[in-house]
Amino acid sequence: MSIKIYLPIDYFTLKKPTNLYGQVQINEDVVYYVVDAVDFDFNTASMEHGTISNLRFLGSILCSDTCAEKPNIYHQLDMRICFTYDKKEPNISLGYIGITPEHLKQIKIILYHKKKVQDLFVNDESTLDQPSGSGGSDCDFLELFRLAQSEVAIHKPKNRALKSGLHLLLLVADAPIQLFKYTAENVFINNIMGHTTGIINQLYSLLNVLEGSPIGLKLNIHLNNFFLDCFKYHIQLWSMFLDLIEPIVRQVFLAIGVFGCLGFTFQIALLADLISIVSLHSHCFHIYTKVLYKVEKKGLSVLWQVVRGNRYNILKGRIEAHNYMDRQLYLATIFFSAILFLFPTTLVYYVVFAFLKSLTHATLAIFEFFRRKLLFFPLEVCLKWLRKELHEIDCLKIEDVALPAKTFLLHKHYKINVAVYKIRV
Repeated sequence: MSIKIYLPIDYFTLKKPTNLYGQVQINEDVVYYVVDAVDFDFNTASMEHGTISNLRFLGSILCSDTCAEKPNIYHQLDMRICFTYDKKEPNISLGYIGITPEHLKQIKIILYHKKKVQDLFVNDESTLDQPSGSGGSDCDFLELFRLAQSEVAIHKPKNRALKSGLHLLLLVADAPIQLFKYTAENVFINNIMGHTTGIINQLYSLLNVLEGSPIGLKLNIHLNNFFLDCFKYHIQLWSMFLDLIEPIVRQVFLAIGVFGCLGFTFQIALLADLISIVSLHSHCFHIYTKVLYKVEKKGLSVLWQVVRGNRYNILKGRIEAHNYMDRQLYLATIFFSAILFLFPTTLVYYVVFAFLKSLTHATLAIFEFFRRKLLFFPLEVCLKWLRKELHEIDCLKIEDVALPAKTFLLHKHYKINVAVYKIRV
């Protein structure tokens, strides 16, 4: 167990009697949160709470001479902690602490700027909106930030102009959605079906180009005709399917457009789904040619070893020479030659449809990238940052504070080291 004392950095150089207010949290560590301070007064009634009702009296900052003259002042005023100052020293020092666990070797004093703590945001939300138990013992920073934000909530009203601006931005963002709903049933469907028909015609044109000798390549006539007949039949079926579902799409697309009111990212997702549906036939062509390409590639690699008189030894895990029979070599040579002459045609179709598949995949990846960025785009946080009112918890650092001399707390005739740190953005 250790002791931590969070102290505003302004109080560290304070040279006047002052009462300190805050909270104490005892979990794995004993943590003192000093949040507020008022001028010192011996009237006990004034020490019940500070300027905030949920704060308690923790202790005071007193002159070292006063503590020397009145050694029992800590118990008389029921102090938990007490700092002392000397006009010769540039900063205050810890003079008394009420809760002292056994085997305590070090006390940490962590200095912080109240303004930066009050402007802190955690997970794109103000720490004032965080539940009081959200930090727990894992992060005692959050309790400090919550206490500091409570002071802002009482003394500083919320900025309603900022929220009004955000609502205005939301209304502006919803305007394209309303326009989309208005044009969804007729104009948008007609454009989609027109573009779909154009894509089908472009695929027909691509197949007609492959029917001849694309870029001077001599393709196998019979395999080329087989591919063309198969793919054209597939496109024809797809065109008939689109004509069949067009009336249904016109009925349900208005409902789909209503779902677009959920946000611009939802419309991007719908557009990505439409692209996937329209490009389904090209995806199927890519799968056909990919499977055939892999089969021919594997066949060529196996038959090449047979033609060379080699085989793969599974037990030894290597390729060895083998004496094949003449009829085996004859059949292997025939199949190898046939596949070798058919391979360029298959390769051309595989490259063409793999390029189409890659183009579609890249388009969908771009839409997905923008959709994810919009989903996680912290608009309110950016506005706060532009107004210089934001500090994220991830940007905080704790650094050592160099003191002129090493400080100790004398407790029961033994010294406890007192280390001083500072929270910096």
